[in-house]
Amino acid sequence: MTSLKTIAYLCLLFVIFSCKKKDETQNSTDGTNATSFAVAPQFSWQITPSKDANGEPVCTVGLVFDNKIFAAHNELIQGNLDKTDPKAYADLQIPAHALSACSGYYAGGTTMFYVLPNNENEVTLIKAYLGEEGGEPVVDKKIAVKVSDFKSQK
Repeated sequence: MTSLKTIAYLCLLFVIFSCKKKDETQNSTDGTNATSFAVAPQFSWQITPSKDANGEPVCTVGLVFDNKIFAAHNELIQGNLDKTDPKAYADLQIPAHALSACSGYYAGGTTMFYVLPNNENEVTLIKAYLGEEGGEPVVDKKIAVKVSDFKSQK
C-alpha cells in the first residue's frame, strides 16, 4: 500500500512540474520579451479629439511616459480613441503582456495602439486596425521607441 501511495505522489509531482509555465524570459510570438521590465512602467495616452472639415470626429494620439510624450501617429486618426481596459485585450487581439492600449471603433472597424516591452530602455508601439468582419488585426505601424524619444510636454 505504501508503494502505491509513493507512486501516486510521484505521478502528481510529475504532472505538476510538466505543466509548469514556460520560462518567462523566452520571447513571445510577437518578437517582444514579455518580462523585460523588473517593474512594468506606467504608460498613458494623450488623446486630443477634434473634427475634420466635414464635421467627422478625428483625434491625435500621444503616448505618455514619465510626464513626457511621444507622438504615436503624425496624422489625424478617424474617430475617437479611449484607453482600453486590459480585460478587453483578448477581444481586440491585443497581446496580454501589452503595457497599455487605446482603441476606438469608427466606420466599420477598430483602430488601436498598444505598447509592448522590448527591454528596459525601449518599447514597441503598434498601430493596428481590426475590421468588423473579424479576422486578424492588420498592423499598420510598428515603431521601436526608446525612453529618450519621449519629449517634455509643453
